Amino acid sequence: MYHDSQKISVKNIVKSNSRKGKHSNNKKYKYGKLEVYVSGFRFKNDKNKSEYLIILSQEKITDVTVVYGQRWQIESMFKNMKSNGFHMEDTHLQKDSRIETLIGLIALSYSWMLITGLMIKKKNPEIFICKAHGRPSKSVFKAGLEFIMRALYTNNSRDFARAIKFLSCT
Repeated sequence: MYHDSQKISVKNIVKSNSRKGKHSNNKKYKYGKLEVYVSGFRFKNDKNKSEYLIILSQEKITDVTVVYGQRWQIESMFKNMKSNGFHMEDTHLQKDSRIETLIGLIALSYSWMLITGLMIKKKNPEIFICKAHGRPSKSVFKAGLEFIMRALYTNNSRDFARAIKFLSCT
C-alpha cells in the first residue's frame, strides 16, 4: 500500500484510526493500479484476542461498522442457505430450471424464517442478548427456523398459525 510514493502499513493506518475513535482517515492509497480508501477497526474475537477488520474500497466509507454489518448479513444468508439450515448444495441439482425453482423456494423460506425470528425477537428480546464477543447467542434466522420446525414436528397448530400469519398480508 502506498501514499505519496511511500510504503504504508495497512495495520498501522487502522491502529492509528482506532486510537482516535475513527474508522477511516479519508486518504486515498495506491494498491497496485487502484486508488483505494482504507477503513477498518479492531475488535475482540471469540477467544477475546484483538483482531483487525480491514476494508479496501474505491468509495469513502463514513461508518465501517454499518457497511460491514450489511455485508455480514449477506454472508450469513449464504451460510444459512448452504449449511446452517437449508443445505442447498446437498441437492446436487444440475438443471437450471430446477435450481431456479429451488432458489425461489429457499428465498421464500428464508424470508419466512427471518420474519418469524423477528416476531420472536420482539416478544422475547432476552433470547438475543449479546455475549462477550458482541454477537447474540442466537441469530434471528435460527430462532425462526427452530420455532417453525418445533411447530411442525409437535403439530402445534397455534404456533404454526402464528408463523404463517405474514403470508396473509394482514
